[in-house]
Amino acid sequence: MGSALPVLADGNRANGEALAKRLCARCHVIGDYNRMGGIDSTPSFPLMAKRPEIFAHRIPTFQKRRPHPQFQWPVSLQDIADLESYILSLPVKKRP
Repeated sequence: MGSALPVLADGNRANGEALAKRLCARCHVIGDYNRMGGIDSTPSFPLMAKRPEIFAHRIPTFQKRRPHPQFQWPVSLQDIADLESYILSLPVKKRP
């Protein structure tokens, strides 16, 4: 298992993990918590951590991206920073 990426957001990772489990795990694989869950067409959180050049700029605006607006979650800007910190801190597994 590789090391975690530098965390770019100023957020609380523990709160981000709790939010991910409560709000995101239905559609996204967020790690060992639901590694066999999620929907195939959604990116996993480990993939987001592995490819920050693709996903880091998308995390802060996820609520505006389909299909998220329909859920109307009561998340604050701090909650989004917490989610971003959690996602970008996930360990990146390197292939042998």
